[in-house]
Amino acid sequence: MNKLKNGQRSAKTIVGGLMYFYFCKEAQNIGLNIEIKDDHIEIEATGEVKLSSTDLKKLEILKKPVRLPEFEGYYEVLIDDNDKLSDVFNIDGLSSIIDSSEVNYDGNVLNLKLRRNL
Repeated sequence: MNKLKNGQRSAKTIVGGLMYFYFCKEAQNIGLNIEIKDDHIEIEATGEVKLSSTDLKKLEILKKPVRLPEFEGYYEVLIDDNDKLSDVFNIDGLSSIIDSSEVNYDGNVLNLKLRRNL
């Protein structure tokens, strides 16, 4: 698979996971930006959402991702086929398919920037 197709497929999976999380949290005014570059993809999602301190703790796992290539196909199927996936498992899954991230929560605005190397 060429890098562009690989980047598109990875972006689709990551965006699916992000949207699942935002929708579970009943986010409003969700914005999304995707950049596919030669060596990586960057995805930024922003939305208005009320998060508890427990939710914020869950998001901490994104700050220290451990990429597990063997998990990627499994995660893709979970996002596509299961609308009952827990938000905790979803975030754990996202942390397994990205290489770095930034998590910012200011007021009621959650901004997530995720990067995946190709």
